[in-house]
Amino acid sequence: MTTTSAEPSGPFSAALPGYSFEPLLRALPASAPAARAPVVFRGRADDFVVDELPAYLPCGEGEHLYLKIEKRERSTSAVVRDLCARFRLREHDVGYAGRKDERAVSRQWLSVPARALQDQAGAFRIADVEAMGVRVLEHARHKNKLRLGHLRGNAFTVRLAGDVDEVALAARLALVEDGIPNLFGAQRFGPRDESLRQAERFVARRQRARSRKETYWVSVVQSAIFNAWLADRVDDGTWRTPQDGDVLWKLPNCAPFDCTDAATDGVRAAAREVVVAGPLVGAGMRSAQREALTRESRSLVRLGVDAEALRAHPAFEVGARRAAVLWPSDVACTRTEDGVALAFSLTKGAFASVVLHAVFGPLLVDAAFADGGADTDLHGAR
Repeated sequence: MTTTSAEPSGPFSAALPGYSFEPLLRALPASAPAARAPVVFRGRADDFVVDELPAYLPCGEGEHLYLKIEKRERSTSAVVRDLCARFRLREHDVGYAGRKDERAVSRQWLSVPARALQDQAGAFRIADVEAMGVRVLEHARHKNKLRLGHLRGNAFTVRLAGDVDEVALAARLALVEDGIPNLFGAQRFGPRDESLRQAERFVARRQRARSRKETYWVSVVQSAIFNAWLADRVDDGTWRTPQDGDVLWKLPNCAPFDCTDAATDGVRAAAREVVVAGPLVGAGMRSAQREALTRESRSLVRLGVDAEALRAHPAFEVGARRAAVLWPSDVACTRTEDGVALAFSLTKGAFASVVLHAVFGPLLVDAAFADGGADTDLHGAR
């Protein structure tokens, strides 16, 4: 589902590529197809259930009120806008750890200034929150605002309609559990890569990111570059194998260090003690060294990206690293009346749709895109 633009802009000499699931298929050993015909993902909201796994729970005291909500066919951004309108808040006042898909049933935590939700008697106006069309499952005070990334991950339950080959599916799931390329999913780039094209136009203006939307556009560009780098590492067979100078993360705490002994670190990577961490380009990003830096530079040149111009861009002050390998956990599969239900958990920032593409490849039909919906990651899964 990659598209291109005829008018590259900013530090790009060509349009950045959008999402492609092909690197997933090239990375995994060939196996029998997990389905005999196309399978439908997100045909209905109830077919995609997301449960946020928080990094911590509210302590019971403080100036912020944490709300665990359940929403159905509502984006996180839409709920935030409704909270702001109903309780006279600024968008910045509302905190959340991750954005969840619009076409889903999702349960997540939000935070708001506690005083804004209190009535004259000091009680919290929970009924007024639920009048917005969400359920409040829990609420408690906490000392700090909830911020993006303050989660361990997400647990997913996905119902897929279609003619599934259960034997082949079990074999494919075993491959996926052993690790897949940790790509950013199609939601990040939007239907027909619309978010990516908007992001390129924003970057061309060479201004700081002044809103959540503009910060998101920065992440879209970073995501496209990361995916291209990871596709290159898949193609040269090194996506899970440390190379001299790679930035590695020690698991599970993601403490970074540089690879100086590729043989030793390769053994540790195979044991899932460390993982290669790829570039989310920005001035603050920890740089790779030596051979790994050469590989990253080649990827940028192939994309037509002026790396120095991008790092000097006022919106790209923040950079980071992202694990190249994703290991789904708690994987389970059950038969349903018209297909299968898959359950699995992912670390924060990982995409359920990428796991499903690794399992079903081109046979996966994402109804949120197939019907022209605007289910982008600005309103989407994290």
